[in-house]
Amino acid sequence: MWAQIPPEAWDGTTVCEPADNPDIGPITLLQLAILRLTEVEVHGTDLDLGLCDWSDPFIDAALPMRIAWLPRRHTPSQAPSGSWNLVATDGPSFNVAVSQGVVSASPGKAYQADATISGPKADLLGLLLGRVDVADLAIAGDETTARRFATTFPPP
Repeated sequence: MWAQIPPEAWDGTTVCEPADNPDIGPITLLQLAILRLTEVEVHGTDLDLGLCDWSDPFIDAALPMRIAWLPRRHTPSQAPSGSWNLVATDGPSFNVAVSQGVVSASPGKAYQADATISGPKADLLGLLLGRVDVADLAIAGDETTARRFATTFPPP
């Protein structure tokens, strides 16, 4: 059934949760598919079913989506202002900043930030999903700000 969906429908179709059980709000069909794939990839590995590590297609789809969702995971009371570069040693870089309670998150060449957190793209996704501790990644710049990333953006 998934193969029959036309390409324009993936980003053009909004999926809404039941009104009596809202959790993540309206999302696109593509985001829903990535969330389902997250369940399979992450929990399949957790259950030690003999599955390989997370697949590149999963990581390549989920990492930028999770970065884009960082603003919804932050509340101004969680942490003071700060900025981070998340640099995948085998992929893209992302810039994340909190200033006066407003979060910006975007892909692109790293700009000057308080802290840079680097590692393989799978480990950066693991950080966003609460599966990898920031201390297990390479940190440059303000170490306190780097370590504050997980409390500023609590995992799902």
